[in-house]
Amino acid sequence: MSEENIKQILDAGVKSVTTDGVTTQMVTPSELRKRLRELDQADKTTRTKRPVVSTINLGGA
Repeated sequence: MSEENIKQILDAGVKSVTTDGVTTQMVTPSELRKRLRELDQADKTTRTKRPVVSTINLGGA
């Protein structure tokens, strides 16, 4: 389950969905929030700085 899907489920507040006769039960909101925190902690891009690609010397040398 992706981070975007979890956010959509939390925003909608759905407990179950029936599609084509198949019912899907959602987990509790606290479990979804826990999973969302785990995904945020695992995402390295939110905490790291990008490497320097190049620098410009304006010293006139």
